[in-house]
Amino acid sequence: MMRIHRTVTLLATVLALVACEQPPRPVASGTTATAAVDDGGARAAIEAANQVTMDAVSRGEARAIVAHYADDALMLPAGAAAVTGPDAIEAQYRRALDAGLGGLKLDIVSVDVAGDLAVETGTYEANDASGNRLDHGKYVVAWRRIDGVWKAFRDIATSSRPDVSGGPAALPARCDADEAPAATPATS
Repeated sequence: MMRIHRTVTLLATVLALVACEQPPRPVASGTTATAAVDDGGARAAIEAANQVTMDAVSRGEARAIVAHYADDALMLPAGAAAVTGPDAIEAQYRRALDAGLGGLKLDIVSVDVAGDLAVETGTYEANDASGNRLDHGKYVVAWRRIDGVWKAFRDIATSSRPDVSGGPAALPARCDADEAPAATPATS
């Protein structure tokens, strides 16, 4: 419990530091300019890790997916118990692959960096091997630079579908429509 509290505090601190950045300054013609930011290679490393993950899912290789996770990584899938460590995360992905996950598209929305910590936010789409959408949603991954290498140490995904929870590493169910189920009248 204390470990989760420390993690939440750490992520809040990183987000607060990122929020304190200077806003873009106006330049000629009403455009804006921002100074180049040295992110320590975080975005490039995260993009590369995401590509490895997407390729590994399409090949059905759960082990390759966890290569970018830290030894103390914690995955927090919605509607399921926390999964700790690369072996347990690999098993979670193996279950999803065995249940029909055949494709995964990760789109980075932002990468915010403060020192040796980075927070990635993005969207995902999970498909079966035929390209049929199983799920879609959003995610946040916290990264830590360990001995010069960016490793994911916290990973949470939430479905944008009202009838599913668990994100891309959950057991997939076919998604033919995105509409919420019809509401049923409340009974007293």
